Amino acid sequence: MISGMTTPDEEPVVIDQREKTRSALPFLAAFAVALVVLVAVVVLKATRPAERNVTDSDKMATAVRLYADAWNSADPAKLAAATCAGFDPARSPLAAVAGNPAQPAAAGKKIDLVRLADPSIDGDRGKVTVTESVDGKETTGTWALTRSDGVWRVCD
Repeated sequence: MISGMTTPDEEPVVIDQREKTRSALPFLAAFAVALVVLVAVVVLKATRPAERNVTDSDKMATAVRLYADAWNSADPAKLAAATCAGFDPARSPLAAVAGNPAQPAAAGKKIDLVRLADPSIDGDRGKVTVTESVDGKETTGTWALTRSDGVWRVCD
C-alpha cells in the first residue's frame, strides 16, 4: 500500500473545483479604512503644524544651543540674537569657564554642550541645568533664560 492513497473502504474526499464568485468587498473595505486614515493624517498635519508641538522646554534647549554656537563663533551679531536685552557678557553663564568672548584675548575656547536637564518655567522666565565641556573639563551650572516676543534667550 502506498501511503497517502485511500483504501477501498475509505470514503474519498470530494473537492469542489468549480469557479466561484469572489467578492471585492474585503479589499474595498480595507482600501476605505486606509483612505480614511490617510485623510485624517493630512488634516491633522495641516491643522497642527509641527512647530506648535514644540514645548517651551524644547525651545529653551534650542536657545541654549544657539547661545553656545554663537559663543563658539564669537560673532557679536549671533551673541546679541541669542541673549536677552541688557545682557552683560562678563556675567555670561560661560564667562567663568571659557572666558569672555567680548574680550578677544579670552576668546577662543570652544565649549561643547554635554547635557541639559531640569528645565523649569515661571511665566516668561526659565532656568535649565546645563553641563558643558571646555578643554575636556565638564562643569554644570544653572542658566537663566527669558522669553521675549515668544523667543527664549539666555540671560545673565
